[in-house]
Amino acid sequence: MASNLTKTRFEDLLLEPVRNGIYKKKEFHGRGAKIVNMGELFRYPRLTDVEMKRVELTSNEVPKVLLQNGDLLFARRSLTAEGARKCSIVREVNEPTTFESSIIRARPNPALADSDFLYYLYSSEIGYNLLDTIRRSVAVSGITGGDLKNLELDVPPLPEQKAIAHILGSLDDKIELNRRMNATLEGMAQALFKSWFVDFDPVIDNALAAGNPIPDELAARAEVRSQALADGTANREAAKPFPAAFQETESMGWIPEGWEVSHMVENVRLTMGQSPSSEHYNTEGNGLPFHQGVTNYGERFPSHEQYSTGGNRHAEEGDILFSVRAPVGRINIANCQLIIGRGLSSLRHKKDCQGFLVYFLKHTFAKEDSIGSGTIFNAVNKKEMERIPFIVPPDETTKAFNDIANSLDEKIASNAERTENLTKLRDTLLPKLISGELAV
Repeated sequence: MASNLTKTRFEDLLLEPVRNGIYKKKEFHGRGAKIVNMGELFRYPRLTDVEMKRVELTSNEVPKVLLQNGDLLFARRSLTAEGARKCSIVREVNEPTTFESSIIRARPNPALADSDFLYYLYSSEIGYNLLDTIRRSVAVSGITGGDLKNLELDVPPLPEQKAIAHILGSLDDKIELNRRMNATLEGMAQALFKSWFVDFDPVIDNALAAGNPIPDELAARAEVRSQALADGTANREAAKPFPAAFQETESMGWIPEGWEVSHMVENVRLTMGQSPSSEHYNTEGNGLPFHQGVTNYGERFPSHEQYSTGGNRHAEEGDILFSVRAPVGRINIANCQLIIGRGLSSLRHKKDCQGFLVYFLKHTFAKEDSIGSGTIFNAVNKKEMERIPFIVPPDETTKAFNDIANSLDEKIASNAERTENLTKLRDTLLPKLISGELAV
């Protein structure tokens, strides 16, 4: 049975009139209240207590422009039509937080409307279409508060709003939990890589225990490790396979004794992408998945939206996908055989230590566009990729890290798969619940 929907002006569901954010001159930035900019609006659909820039507010501004939990934020202007229909909800405010002038705030009346329900309404196709009716395009796309407040919404009674929001919110909570778990797991692997292969902690521990000299450039780290050894937090068992001394190299300074300095070309099989001609593309699933640059895949394990029946530059399942054009340095992992376009390369460690290679790349390219050049956009070619310095530990050390990284990545992959399934379920339920097609 369909929901009992009532057509209601958006303004009539609010506690107070919609309000545009503040504009402050440069000298007022860098201190004071947090400020939600367009970056946060687009990055966090359900905005929590994240790092933000700050701005100083006057005592007169404070009561007018601070945010509360449950506030809805809309993009007032955007460079794209998609951006101009963006809505986010404030889920967590732990300190004074305001919002910039390109954003409109709407504050629902909890006696009449559920903020989460309205957020999901505006995130559905129904909401997109409503916002499109008031979107104006001149130099940029955008909406006005006056038009926004006059939108007519079909809303069910408040108890049903809450029930719908609970179903969708529970799915989003699980999705967010999985993403946080993956961030934690990946952070663990990155921290271990840095400890072993950048800070050389196990080698420093062994050198200190043996009374061997520590290079001056590692002296600060040695002080940290001395304390760890003294208070018993250093893992002496894990350090046993590592050497107890350092050697100096011309290109990379001091490295552990017995390790080597090499280049990417000697250690990694590298394939640079080449886009097929346009007549081969389709979205029906014919051929192999096609990926071009960073525009159609996410952080890990890409979804497949475009396919190609042509092209001879392939990545195999498990290959690392590395963006080589604008921006250079984004990383993904192929979850099947796929065709790679000009914006991508695929990499495989010659001894199949993909986990080691993933975190080597993540550390080396922690800052995007750290290599490459170009007048219009940044790009890196095959020769530049091949010349990237590559530290080579003994095989057993590389494999030991690789085994740990693979174990963590298996958990990441499992969480990513669950997240994808939950996202599909949420996206399937969203329009049916909001439209009243599916009753609760």
